[in-house]
Amino acid sequence: MCKNWKGATLLGVLLWAVIIIIKFILMSIPGINNNFFVVSMVPLFLIGLVTLFLSNLYFKKTFPSTKEGFFLGAYFVVIWLVLEFIITLFIEGYMFFFSEILNSLFLWIGFLVVIVFSTMVGHKLGNCKSCYKISAVAPIKKAVKKKVTKKKTAKKVVKKKVAKKKVAKKTVKKKAVKKKAVKKKVAKKKGKKK
Repeated sequence: MCKNWKGATLLGVLLWAVIIIIKFILMSIPGINNNFFVVSMVPLFLIGLVTLFLSNLYFKKTFPSTKEGFFLGAYFVVIWLVLEFIITLFIEGYMFFFSEILNSLFLWIGFLVVIVFSTMVGHKLGNCKSCYKISAVAPIKKAVKKKVTKKKTAKKVVKKKVAKKKVAKKTVKKKAVKKKAVKKKVAKKKGKKK
């Protein structure tokens, strides 16, 4: 599920508005509005670019992952559908929405493009070691590194203490061995004197 609902909603509405503006501009240009390829394929290409941009914006404030990217794309699609339904309801009626809008192949391809591209962005930013600086991951990874460093430092301190104890034990053993050797020498000297 999307962790930043407000940001995702705002970006979803922005995505829908950009799509509507692009379609309006392409359909209002004389000569292009009759070209099926331009009116259908160019918006799909631009939807992909806009989705990449808006997904990057979303992941600057949210921890990126493949799962989060997928949910973001699905949420964008839900917002798109709801807004399309509301606008179509007031302009053409709900029957037009179900008969024409939902039967549009390019609409479904657009939905797929949005989901795939936002999932890719989440996956890329979530798994890219050098990309985390551009997202919200940077402070989180720094905090994790600090904790790991503290743990490693604590482990090193413990190892040093253990090593010192071992050295101290060896030193004590060496001193004990030396004392025994000295006692034996003293005992031998006393034995020779008698």
